[in-house]
Amino acid sequence: QALAVNMGVIAFAAWRRFPGIGYRFELDRNQVSVALVCFSAFAAIAIPLGFAIHFIRYSFELSKLAFAPAAFLGIFLLVAVPEEVLFRGLIQNWFERVTTRRIVSLMLASIVFGAAHLNNGPPIPNYRYFLMASIAGIFYGLVWRRTGSVAASAITHALVDTVWSALFR
Repeated sequence: QALAVNMGVIAFAAWRRFPGIGYRFELDRNQVSVALVCFSAFAAIAIPLGFAIHFIRYSFELSKLAFAPAAFLGIFLLVAVPEEVLFRGLIQNWFERVTTRRIVSLMLASIVFGAAHLNNGPPIPNYRYFLMASIAGIFYGLVWRRTGSVAASAITHALVDTVWSALFR
């Protein structure tokens, strides 16, 4: 996955001079704030919806908290950054250039993001995962659009995945 993202970055950023990917790790207070606000807004929607559609169930154990910081770092580096470069920096960015409409590009990229998670089952296709990932994609896309940084959207993404693994299943 990381190799594919790196090749995509090289192809779009270097060969095609594709600007605006946001492939940098400079974070300021505003970017972290936007990431946290969007995480909170997503959680306010996703937790009740996840329970309602039987996508999540409460599964907290105190011992999981000890691993949460390491889990966050691993998810951030190995899952969130590569996926955010691909889905926000490249795909959403490309949709914005093609459609010239930010809301349309946000929705299209979020649907593509959700579709990429259809195979996270069982069952396969996993339509509940598709729905939840598509909604998450909206919030990740909002962070990227407001900050111009995939690192900021990757923070939101890693928080979602970390909280999910620590509290739910």
